[in-house]
Amino acid sequence: MATGLQDEACAAISAVYDWCRSHRHRPVAEQHAALRQRIQGHFNYFGVNGNLGQLERLAYHARRAWFTWLRRRGHRVRLNWGRFRDLLRAFPLPIPRVVVTIWG
Repeated sequence: MATGLQDEACAAISAVYDWCRSHRHRPVAEQHAALRQRIQGHFNYFGVNGNLGQLERLAYHARRAWFTWLRRRGHRVRLNWGRFRDLLRAFPLPIPRVVVTIWG
């Protein structure tokens, strides 16, 4: 049985995946700025102690979604995980962290 936080994480993962799909034609720098802002906003809102696992799950799925849809952009040079890691070095996504400690 899923808790409320897990439901929120599933909805956020779906939203990131849909956003990456619908904006895959945009320049990478523009995608990065918007995706980073979306993920950081989620981390700021849900970043309480006890929820770090769900934040890490969102970060993982956001990277996979971005990779999946960047991969479908062109036919000439296929994006592989090595090139995507290089891209993430140039355009890093936020790291999940606890923003507010609500329990001792």
